[in-house]
Amino acid sequence: FAPEDGAKVKEREKQFGGARIRDLLSETGATSDVPFVTARLSVEDVIKMMHETKVKEVIVTEDSEADGKTKLVGVLSEDHIAHSLQSGRCAMQSPVKDIAFKKLAKALPSAYLRDVAKALDFSPYVCVMDEKPSTKKQAGMGEHERAKISLRKAGDSRECPHFLGVITRIDLLHWLATKQK
Repeated sequence: FAPEDGAKVKEREKQFGGARIRDLLSETGATSDVPFVTARLSVEDVIKMMHETKVKEVIVTEDSEADGKTKLVGVLSEDHIAHSLQSGRCAMQSPVKDIAFKKLAKALPSAYLRDVAKALDFSPYVCVMDEKPSTKKQAGMGEHERAKISLRKAGDSRECPHFLGVITRIDLLHWLATKQK
């Protein structure tokens, strides 16, 4: 991430203090109700599903041919679909994989909310991944090192089975509103 000025950092620290993603999840009772769709589905099929289920975004996944594991491809919102159709970037029969938003921030439940707020300046979504370490090296890391948020293409990860949900800016605003009471 690009360096920030000190005032913005202090403002985030004041707003969020030492709160972490796990605090947001437990205090707001947040659950991920964002549905999963497979990457090969057509834009038209996903639009119909989103309309029927009244959701504004979906998680796009695909099975890896190499190992059969499900991997996270990206996120697709109704606004992104509309823009892609209007700009001619896709057609109704295009696979959603072609237009999914792939540059996703990923974080662990131990990540600070102030870092999530910063990540949301660069990505409209932060995908929360399970903290179960997949290697011995990760298991030995300190909490601060594991809690860092990374911004990378979703396809770089094969961790979809460890996917816990998506945080957007409105989730942070809702958490702040509940703290004001």
